[in-house]
Amino acid sequence: MQSNIHEHVGLVGEWSARLRLPVSPEAVALSLFHLSHLLRAGVGLNEALHEVQLLEQGRRMRSLWGGIAEGVRCGDSLSQVMAVWPGAFDESIIALIKAGEANGELEQACASCCEVLEWRVSTRSRLFTALLYPAFALLVLTAVLIFLFVSVVPSLEAFLSASQGTLAWHSRALLHVSDWLTKAWLPTSAGLVLLVLLIVALRQSLSAFRLLSDRCVLRLPVIGTLLVQLSLSRYASICGRLYRSGVELSHALQLSEGVLRNSALKQSFSRIRTALIAGSTLSESMDGSPHLPASFRRILAAGESAGALDQALSQAGDQHYRLARLQLDRLERLVGPLTLTVVGGNLLWVIISVMGPVYESAIEAVLLS
Repeated sequence: MQSNIHEHVGLVGEWSARLRLPVSPEAVALSLFHLSHLLRAGVGLNEALHEVQLLEQGRRMRSLWGGIAEGVRCGDSLSQVMAVWPGAFDESIIALIKAGEANGELEQACASCCEVLEWRVSTRSRLFTALLYPAFALLVLTAVLIFLFVSVVPSLEAFLSASQGTLAWHSRALLHVSDWLTKAWLPTSAGLVLLVLLIVALRQSLSAFRLLSDRCVLRLPVIGTLLVQLSLSRYASICGRLYRSGVELSHALQLSEGVLRNSALKQSFSRIRTALIAGSTLSESMDGSPHLPASFRRILAAGESAGALDQALSQAGDQHYRLARLQLDRLERLVGPLTLTVVGGNLLWVIISVMGPVYESAIEAVLLS
């Protein structure tokens, strides 16, 4: 058995080298869905893993589940083998599987992992859909505006300057903006690109800068609130599942911190966990956390006092997910019209500033004739 395990470790190392890139969560969720149904139907784990491998169409996923099946056949647990592929299974997924193995409910643990991954996919899809149209519209309309300011308006500058005595303030502003863009649009664009690259590099290299920038993001009027709602719903849902599966509360809190992408929120929950380990209650640990809404703290405090913390965590996750969905719906309804309004206002400015002197010249010509 020991030799088989050593051979398996070497084989896993080879498979792991092939699977360094992250695996699609949609594919992992579908595989776990099949695995949970096979286990619920009474199929043994080894045979179920083999069936999941056969159901996969892609080479990488077949290699992934082939390696997992081989590891389980060599005597390792499912959670131990899954831990070899952090690009496919994060710590929260592995902890759910491990808890399911401990309490004999592996099929339910697989189903819970499937639900968690599907929630992540649906949330990411909603965010992508909400931001794709306004981002594309803003990009195209901004390009049109730059073309007007750089190419069209300068060609009319001589005509507009001929009416210098009666030129309106918005026409003069249009000429100034057009002249500035004509001379500085390329350095400005390069500067913006360099600024974005500098911010990305600083966030990756300096934890203090990343923490500061994440705090600034959370203070944004709409985006910050949406990020807080999504992060809290994800954190509370996964923590509730882990705690209900038998994972110790402090360990469940630690594992749930891994799903947080915002370092400011992660720091807040890390302080809560540290205070909890020091002997404080969960409600006392959450006091003074600036990023946690009062409703979130009240729900968890009520659940802790009633001895139903797992239900309170699930309820808090559901509530903040509903709030996040409302925020997404408002964002989808407002961002598109707001983008068109801003760009349309600039187009109207160009049209009025150009056509105003044209009409005035035409009227003067008619009167003089």
